[in-house]
Amino acid sequence: MEQKTILIVEDDESLRDIYSMFLELENYKVLTAHNGKVALDLLQSLPRTLLPDCIILDLMMPVMDGNGLLKAMGSNPVLFKIPVIICSAFGEFEVSKQIFQIINKPLKLDDLKENIERCTNHNQISLHA
Repeated sequence: MEQKTILIVEDDESLRDIYSMFLELENYKVLTAHNGKVALDLLQSLPRTLLPDCIILDLMMPVMDGNGLLKAMGSNPVLFKIPVIICSAFGEFEVSKQIFQIINKPLKLDDLKENIERCTNHNQISLHA
């Protein structure tokens, strides 16, 4: 089975590390970014074949928040196809086809894993084709 790649966009370093370690133990390849700008730069620099299968996105972050990243991704036909799971304690967001699921913090890691599995299985049409 092909290893799926998850991008975690979270400004809280301890949460970012917890999510990352947990997902690596679950055999996911993990990329991380501490704000939306760093995530966007990373996404734009990756070849299409290495784009993540799913993005875990916090909304409230400095520099570029989650909404800013969603808007930037929405204007790019390749990045728009990457499904997003919002994990946030609060925050408003614009409804978008990119949003696969919304999970409120604090969250259970098993809930995160279940949603990622559903997200990556739902997204069977390859982003990399």
